[in-house]
Amino acid sequence: MGTTSVEFCLASLLYHFHWELPECMVVEDVDMEEAHGLTVSKKSELLLFM
Repeated sequence: MGTTSVEFCLASLLYHFHWELPECMVVEDVDMEEAHGLTVSKKSELLLFM
């Protein structure tokens, strides 16, 4: 139940942000490749610009 509560809180926080790409990027520039292992995660990190 703790994991579910944390995921819900995180999803609620992320929902209230306005997400967009930087002016010099297009959707095709975002690398969505996955790194396989015990869990699946992104191969390259996402960056947040403020």
